Amino acid sequence: MNSLAFFFELKLEQARLLNNTIKINNFVIFFIFLVFIYCKLINFLHYFQFFIQIIIKFENILGGKMKYCKILYALFFIISLLNINIAIAGSAGRNYSLETMNIVNMPTAGSIPLKSQFFELYFSQNSCLNIKLLDAPFRNFYFGLSEGATNFFGNGNITFQKYPGLIANYRILNEGKYYPAIGIGINTQGKGNYNESKDEFDFISPGVYLAVSKSFLWSLGYFGLHIGTNYSFEPASSNRRFNLYFGIEQSLTDKTSINLEYDVNSPENPDFVFNKALLNLALRYSIDNNITIDLNFLDLFKTKNAVMRYLKIEGTINIF
Repeated sequence: MNSLAFFFELKLEQARLLNNTIKINNFVIFFIFLVFIYCKLINFLHYFQFFIQIIIKFENILGGKMKYCKILYALFFIISLLNINIAIAGSAGRNYSLETMNIVNMPTAGSIPLKSQFFELYFSQNSCLNIKLLDAPFRNFYFGLSEGATNFFGNGNITFQKYPGLIANYRILNEGKYYPAIGIGINTQGKGNYNESKDEFDFISPGVYLAVSKSFLWSLGYFGLHIGTNYSFEPASSNRRFNLYFGIEQSLTDKTSINLEYDVNSPENPDFVFNKALLNLALRYSIDNNITIDLNFLDLFKTKNAVMRYLKIEGTINIF
């Protein structure tokens, strides 16, 4: 009886919190539901109680004015239904255990292990938050969704992107000693702020793409070479055209790497002017062989007037 009474008290507390917060965007609900169907009901009450206490503390600290509290609650609720085990997932350095998924902003031919799930969080200017979740149900194939919001933290209005981003990739050729890996895919998730009037991001999504990747081991460590072509659906139809990008990655230590990417950015650089392309840099570090943290710098040539900096966290989770 005591346990049952405690559970209902928690539910009442949950209802009180939800009534004091903003309405979640319909697409976020859809995204959360898709994540939810992957979940296993393990140790429900224990995790549920723990995250309820976290939410209450956040609300008390901010005096009940935490406008994104409902979204945090929804995310914590999902986590409370999981027995999440962060796997060995570092993708930087000589001792990497995951393949590189992006050079910096553009995709590679990398993939994730069979039957595993991959997450990515990135934080950028104007309190921009993006969440990506991928699943690999078949060998050399993964798919997933992403959702982003601008002004997520603070006291302003939150702006969600119009539709969730769609990500899918199939590696048609695995890397060999004398030939590269080749992957084809689609990624409709852009980077930076979402502009509702233009229906696009500061840095447009790759769209459909073909990527080629080859890795080498030499005296200075691990070296990766990537090249690809893509066609984005975000610009106005008159500006859409095929694009070319390439990049390198070099391990610095067992857990750190540096990536450099050159994106011709043909929709905004139709004449292929060298310094009007996008030059991007990533400094990457694997923490305790568990997750990888990236500090990324987009547009070092400042073709968009300023360099965009964002922090990315990625890794694998075992949901099943």
